[in-house]
Amino acid sequence: MLPHFSIIVPTYNREVLLEKCVKSIINQRFENWELIIIDDGSTDNTERIISEFKEPRIKYLYKQHGERSAARNEGLRHMRSPYVCFVDDDDFLEPSYLQDFYSAQNSGHSNSILRTKYRIHKINGTQLGPVYSKKTHKNPLLFSLYNMCGLWTLCFPMSLIKNLTFPCQFPHWQDTYFILLALQRGTLIQLNQVNYNYRIHSSMGSFLVKNESQLRKRAHINVEAMTHFFELHYSKISNHVNKAVFDFIRAEKFLQYSVLAKKHNYKSLSKELFRQSWSLSKNVKWWKYYLQYFT
Repeated sequence: MLPHFSIIVPTYNREVLLEKCVKSIINQRFENWELIIIDDGSTDNTERIISEFKEPRIKYLYKQHGERSAARNEGLRHMRSPYVCFVDDDDFLEPSYLQDFYSAQNSGHSNSILRTKYRIHKINGTQLGPVYSKKTHKNPLLFSLYNMCGLWTLCFPMSLIKNLTFPCQFPHWQDTYFILLALQRGTLIQLNQVNYNYRIHSSMGSFLVKNESQLRKRAHINVEAMTHFFELHYSKISNHVNKAVFDFIRAEKFLQYSVLAKKHNYKSLSKELFRQSWSLSKNVKWWKYYLQYFT
């Protein structure tokens, strides 16, 4: 019997965090799943840790390091299920994550993109992540552009994402890029349950900036991904998203990195990124974020 869900987990040198992630998948109440772990060139004990689970539903695949987009695309090539979920190796699931998706599918939403709520785990406590609401948000595309929708909150019917891939040229913002492509094809249904746990920790990529040059590069790659999507795909969503939205999200991203540069005491870079942000958007929403970040 083929599995109902495929869960794709890309991983890279996360042996300490990965074990809890995998255990939370094995402990799912809904049992008809396959877990595809794409080891993106790890040099730690990832393979040994996975082999110790002795779980036949786990498929472990090793590849040369190529970032998460390439790893997820590899997972898509090997999956066998009608539905797919993407889980990050440093997070963990509640036991009803798959069961609640399955129940929603059987309640008339089998061809929709389903979204669970998620909990953010910080050092000083937890909080609920953004929740999509038809009353609050004009449409799912705008929600995903303005908020951290979270690829890992979503369950995709394969019929909706056939031939879609993650953009390998962008190591940042690639999740939102993929989500926007998928939302062009299907509706988004927000579930009430909180079934995903997103962990913020010191070994996350955003905390591992080594120097000023690397921070500048990360900022521009983020914005390049947004620009790339706008140039290639904006015409398909122009009825739902105003062009000014893309100007704003690029301005916001430069502003966020300007704040990060300031925290690292890269004063000249902070001013440089601030000027680039200012050149893209000067609307009321920009000023709101400026006050939030710089005061």
